[in-house]
Amino acid sequence: MKFKNLFFILLLELLTQCNPSTTDQPVVKKNDSTQQQSAISFKENQKKYFDSIDFFKDCDKLIEFSSFQGLQGTDKSRDLTGYLCIADCYDCKETYELIFKYKAGLEKIKSIEIEEDVIFNIFKSGCSNQFSDFDCYAFVYPMRQPEPGECADKNGKPINCDSGVDYPVKVKAYYREAGNHWIFLEEKKIKDFEALSLFFYHATYSKLN
Repeated sequence: MKFKNLFFILLLELLTQCNPSTTDQPVVKKNDSTQQQSAISFKENQKKYFDSIDFFKDCDKLIEFSSFQGLQGTDKSRDLTGYLCIADCYDCKETYELIFKYKAGLEKIKSIEIEEDVIFNIFKSGCSNQFSDFDCYAFVYPMRQPEPGECADKNGKPINCDSGVDYPVKVKAYYREAGNHWIFLEEKKIKDFEALSLFFYHATYSKLN
C-alpha cells in the first residue's frame, strides 16, 4: 500500500513538472513590431493633413489678389480649364497658389448659362463659409511676382502668367477635404512653366484625390 501511494506521488510530481501552471508561465508580450507598424501607419495618415499653413487666414487679402480665369500654358480647351478662381500669396512665409473649381460643374454652368461674374461673385463671398461652393486645391512652391515677358507657351510665345518661378522647382499639391483641412496629393519636380500648368491641370481635373 505504501508502495502504491509512493508511486502516485511520484507520478503527480512528474505531471506537474511537464505541465506547469499558467501562473508559472512567462508573460508573452505583444508583438512590438506590430505595435510599431500601427503607430507608423497612424503617423503617415496624419501627415496627409496639412495644417502648418492656414491657406484661408487672410481671406480678404486672398479675395483682393484673385481672378476668374482658366489655366494658362496648356493645350486643353477652355471648357476643360476655364471657369476657375485663382489666388496667389507671394509674401507668405511659404508662397502658394490656390485654385477654386466651382462645384456645380461645367455641364450645369452651361445648362443654366451662369455668367462668369456670377461665379466670381459667389467666390468673393466665400470667406463667410470657407468657400464651400468650391473644390479647392493648393500648390505650395517658391514663387514671386512675375516679370514682363517671363512666361511663354510651348512654342515660345510670351504669355501672361500669375507667378514668377525659378525653375526647376518642387511643387506640393493639396486638396481641401472640408473647411480648412487639406490632404496631400503629390509632390513633383517641375522643369518649366508648361510642366507647371500641366501639373495644375492633372491635380485639379484628373481625380488625384
